[in-house]
Amino acid sequence: MHSHSEARAINNELHHLFMSGHVCESRLNKYKARVENCLSSFEPAYWLLLARINEAALLTAADYADNAEFTAVGDLLVNPGKINVHLRGKSQPVVKKRHGRLSDQFNTGQCKRDFMKWFSRNAVVQQAQPPLLPDLIEKLYSSGFVLNAYIDACHVRLRQITDTMNFLISWGIWDFEGLANKRANSDPSTLQFIEDHMCRFDTGWFIQLGMDIADFYLQKQSSGLQKGAVAGLKTETGFVPY
Repeated sequence: MHSHSEARAINNELHHLFMSGHVCESRLNKYKARVENCLSSFEPAYWLLLARINEAALLTAADYADNAEFTAVGDLLVNPGKINVHLRGKSQPVVKKRHGRLSDQFNTGQCKRDFMKWFSRNAVVQQAQPPLLPDLIEKLYSSGFVLNAYIDACHVRLRQITDTMNFLISWGIWDFEGLANKRANSDPSTLQFIEDHMCRFDTGWFIQLGMDIADFYLQKQSSGLQKGAVAGLKTETGFVPY
């Protein structure tokens, strides 16, 4: 498939996926891989699509945080997608279980101290796939195509996500059931206080990026785009690829 056709297809699919409410980390990773495999990083659409995937990831992480789904938030923000463990004497690495401890997976019965000593001498841990959001934001920051104002806005929202989690945890809320119970037993002022600490991010940038990508191909102005202009803020919630 021609890269322009693939870019339009990814853009349309992202829109329908997001509107369906079926966004998740694994699907966003697949779209990221499609962009990286099918488009050139010299194409503005490459960075616009990565920015749109980043927006979808931020919105999804915020929704997880607002619903006290902390493990899912962690997978997007801090937990590597894949960790390989290279063991002495083994030709192939062993993939670490994502939500388990190394000792649970590799300790065959030694005491903690002996296991740690053995593991440090016989194993090398390699991050094979970084967590999605830090990886996307770093790529966008290093690209030269995205304004720092957008990167700053990303970090503000990342802080809000962690603030929301910390707020809920400080109240002893560790999961969606706990949050639902807290709300069910709270008076209106407490409910408003909880709401004031939620993320509730606006979808404006995600929508605007999709429109910008569609307009970019509709107007066929790729030859006129200059590096450094892409993802410039057109309004408080928008981007322009010009």
